Amino acid sequence: MFRTHISNKNAVSTGCLKIMAFLADPDALKPLVAAGTVQTLVIALKSYPEYEMVHSNALAVLHNLAASSEKMLCRTQMCDAGIIGVLQRDFARDDLEQNVDVLFNMLSLVRMISELPTMVKALGILCSDIIKLVTRFRGRERFQQIGWGCVFQMTKDCPENREKFMNLGACQELCLAMVSFMENRIVYDILLAVHGVSIQNGASQDALVDAGAFEAVVKIMGHFAEDLKMTTICTYVLNNTVPNNERNGEKLRVTGVCRAIVNSLPVMMSDSKSFPSSIHTVRTLWLSVDNRPGLIDAGVCLQFWRALESLSQNENISVYIVNMLMNFSVDTTAAHKIVKDVNWEVYFTNIKKFPRNIQLQEYGLSVIANILCKVNDEKVKEIFGGAGACEAAMLALLNHLDSPKVLESALKTTYILSRQSEPNCERFRALNVRSMVQEAVEKHREVKVIDDLGKACFSIL
Repeated sequence: MFRTHISNKNAVSTGCLKIMAFLADPDALKPLVAAGTVQTLVIALKSYPEYEMVHSNALAVLHNLAASSEKMLCRTQMCDAGIIGVLQRDFARDDLEQNVDVLFNMLSLVRMISELPTMVKALGILCSDIIKLVTRFRGRERFQQIGWGCVFQMTKDCPENREKFMNLGACQELCLAMVSFMENRIVYDILLAVHGVSIQNGASQDALVDAGAFEAVVKIMGHFAEDLKMTTICTYVLNNTVPNNERNGEKLRVTGVCRAIVNSLPVMMSDSKSFPSSIHTVRTLWLSVDNRPGLIDAGVCLQFWRALESLSQNENISVYIVNMLMNFSVDTTAAHKIVKDVNWEVYFTNIKKFPRNIQLQEYGLSVIANILCKVNDEKVKEIFGGAGACEAAMLALLNHLDSPKVLESALKTTYILSRQSEPNCERFRALNVRSMVQEAVEKHREVKVIDDLGKACFSIL
């Protein structure tokens, strides 16, 4: 009946109110959708752009349908009927500028449609309208939350929209929003938008840094220090924005990003799914020599050791953590910190939990070899030997005869542990390591480094 009276604007307006009443009954929803209600409502919006009652009522019904249990079907139907074009037309209307509720319903509809992957690119025609609204309503939480939610959904998988939003000044506006709402939970939606616009977009990343993103994110991390969800999205944002050290490195260090990331590690390591993003951020920061003092002073070595201890049952995470410890161990200052901080018996127990994992054995033994090259102390060698380093090297030789990389780490560790350390030599002899070294050398005679390390081990053992 609603469709048959589409030419009567008063009947359409009344019909919208009746449909709204029907929506209170869950059993009425599917029949309404099947009867073409969504398409008819879009036709009504197209037909009566200047009739306020039809416009506001039809929009309100569409909004409710798009949030109903049939939401994805309704959103698809309204897009097929041309709702994006209607929204583009109405966002440009001067007579709607003062109707805040209608503008919000329109923005909310965009947010819901943006969850349809097939429509994200088409929504690009509304980028400027979204930015105008979040700029105009800077102090209104609901506009900020929904508007930046649109930006995230429209940019996370769409490079074209990232470019459009960047050119419209979204990066600068996002930094203002982070500062304004840094103690409010809606800042999570703002951070999602920051993440979305900065994915694989160097220009956006630099624009965000120039507008104060580092300062804002560090303050947010401090305010929500115990909040895993908030800390995780902050980490994602930093993963996008810290790589350009040559351009942004000084700002990164001045604003305290290194300390903020290290301080966030305890809460991040409480969730094995989130922690890899922290590891990635630390790895990226560590690549710049200039960042290393800040990371070390903030306690990064101790935090990664604690992470290995608390997540030792997770094989994949253990590989990531030990890989970072290996990176730390090539730095003299960090190597001394690791020696001081680590309980080595627990370390070797963790390394031996996954004896068949090639990467874990290679990285785990490399940590020892690197540290002993940086910390030339016979007492440290004996501490390692007594804690299980000799057994760890032996197990690597035994289990990974076909892996030249593991054998190289194991042989190098065996040689360094044994050199000028009779107690460790005795430990290796008791383990019959010489025969294992012989087998490794014979298996890989064409690999010069293994042959050379084997000879060096024979000269001691």
